[in-house]
Amino acid sequence: MKIVELLDRTKHDAGVESDYALAKVLGIHKARVSAYYSGKEAPNEWACLKISEITGIPLDTVIATVKAESEKDDERRAVWENYMKRLGGLAASFLITLCVTVTMLVTSPPSQAAQGKDLGPVTFCIM
Repeated sequence: MKIVELLDRTKHDAGVESDYALAKVLGIHKARVSAYYSGKEAPNEWACLKISEITGIPLDTVIATVKAESEKDDERRAVWENYMKRLGGLAASFLITLCVTVTMLVTSPPSQAAQGKDLGPVTFCIM
């Protein structure tokens, strides 16, 4: 994900369309939003926190996204990018664990399934 994508998602999730409206939602000046979109500036911690609150994207993911894109030093950028990859792996592991747990909770034991008992709605997890 890129900073521009974070900003666009924030607009969408906040139900706003203009940069001015986004600036109001983030509690910053419109010129700063323009600077974020142009790449002249990167969102600061406050903007990252607001983006996280509005989009539901974890704060560490927002910060890592911003740092990975805005970091000038190649070595430091690589560290942020590796951190983001690890975050992605942790999120995937969490989702798999969650899906297995939910499946175990809603799936009947074989003895009940053989009897054709109706257990109500079943949840499917697609990844």
